[in-house]
Amino acid sequence: MLRKILKDLYQNDPLLWRFAIEKFRREDKRKPPLPGGVLFTGSSSIRFWDTLEQDMAPYPVVNRGFGGSMIHQVLHYADDIILPHRPVAIFLYAGENDIAGLWLTRKHSAEEVYENFRMFCQHVHQMLPDTPIYYISIKPAKGRKKHWPEMQRANHMIEGFCESHPGCRYVDIGPSMLNAAGETRAELFTFDGVHMNEKGYAVWTRVIRPLVEQLAAEGVIQSAAS
Repeated sequence: MLRKILKDLYQNDPLLWRFAIEKFRREDKRKPPLPGGVLFTGSSSIRFWDTLEQDMAPYPVVNRGFGGSMIHQVLHYADDIILPHRPVAIFLYAGENDIAGLWLTRKHSAEEVYENFRMFCQHVHQMLPDTPIYYISIKPAKGRKKHWPEMQRANHMIEGFCESHPGCRYVDIGPSMLNAAGETRAELFTFDGVHMNEKGYAVWTRVIRPLVEQLAAEGVIQSAAS
């Protein structure tokens, strides 16, 4: 009975991430969001990106990563953490926890990850039709090697979706995190083999910053100093 209660609690979106979302609401109330920035959201790979503002400077970015969130949970809170900022672009990293599972949660299939991403895009584009959504592919985490085949399937399905939807773009982060032998670069991760260290985020910056710079070159985003 206790296990069932804990499982129901853990999978209940409003309860699970309530405190993280409330913190974001307080921050937005204290400092009302300014439109025109680039918003990063998703799971802990975004949440722990402590140097995000520095890595993307001078372009305005906001970090709205929370917990070990899954795509359907980011969708659940999209109206709270995304829409108030009226971003000109959104970078999403989620799907890894969905497939690997977290404590007491069930594992999601590649098809479920794909469908939840599709619904996320549909919902966001109903409110922000001109805002491109960049999906950062599920990374080849050293500690989740056994889940990699299913994660690759999800990546492939989402890549196909993005190719057929102009408002969605696929960011293939995987190749930059593999060595010449096609194996995960262990030096990019912390001791748990799941979360990235400074070297890992440096790799992400080299892949993602040019996309932000391209938005600036197209006049979509202005530098914070403008």
